[in-house]
Amino acid sequence: MDIIEKTIYYIEYNEATEEEIEKSFSYKAKLDMKCIKLIQRQLKENGIDVKIHEIFNEISNLNMEVAAIIVIQSIKRCSDVTEEEIMKVMEFQYAIELINKLIEVSMPLKYDSSTLNSDNEFEDDEDEWEDRDWDFDYMTYLWYSVLKRSDDFYNITPKYYFKQIELHKKFTGSNENEEKIENI
Repeated sequence: MDIIEKTIYYIEYNEATEEEIEKSFSYKAKLDMKCIKLIQRQLKENGIDVKIHEIFNEISNLNMEVAAIIVIQSIKRCSDVTEEEIMKVMEFQYAIELINKLIEVSMPLKYDSSTLNSDNEFEDDEDEWEDRDWDFDYMTYLWYSVLKRSDDFYNITPKYYFKQIELHKKFTGSNENEEKIENI
């Protein structure tokens, strides 16, 4: 499932009074294509002009402005709360925990067959991505026209999108490195 659900309690639940439980903050969060596009747009409005893969590099550099925008946009994508409500209760440890879980659930991973370790797809070949960014118009075209999908492109996660593209290449023989699959 690509939606994260969590409740933040100000104190341990088993010791909380009813009033303290009511002050807890429950939310859902999602990192789908629309959320990623909104994150990039808000960063640009704030003077941070980054490509999609650079957003996640900023997280590893502990850029708190980028982290805050990811947290806010991913929660607002699924929950009817204001930025002020989110920032009032979202402490650093919860923000990093949420971002890590969102990346794990939503972003594509590339597995090396020789090891069980996985790395983010965008860190594998920095030079390949250095000058390029995600072209959402082209990706949308592929989703609807090539893959012939009818589900909303902006509601899917990048992990799901890239998996579908990979499967399409595998079954149509579009990948240069793989043998063509015969249709029986």
